[in-house]
Amino acid sequence: MQPGLSALLHLRATLDAIGDAIRDGRVDTLLRSESELGEALGRLRAAASPLAVEAAGAASAELREAVKGVRQALRRCERLGSSSRDVVRAVLVAHGRAGAYDRGAREAFQPARGAVDARG
Repeated sequence: MQPGLSALLHLRATLDAIGDAIRDGRVDTLLRSESELGEALGRLRAAASPLAVEAAGAASAELREAVKGVRQALRRCERLGSSSRDVVRAVLVAHGRAGAYDRGAREAFQPARGAVDARG
């Protein structure tokens, strides 16, 4: 299998696993997948030059299909992540831990003391 195609398929599988972990609420799996995602992106980066060469050749249809699959998996992760965030916010509001809004009608969410801020 061509390196570029292999890297794309690996990235797709990694994103699918992340989406499944979000869907199933498996936080431990989701946290472990960070290194797997980094590895998948590293493989794709390493295959960048061969990927450009392959795209010009006969395998371009196969590569386009692989890129399409990666995009679909990424959109699924985005939608699941957004939905999960909304559910968590709703639960926090129900428990009186969030729900205030500022003057710009933006939610003024305050994480619990000692919470980890995963946004960096």
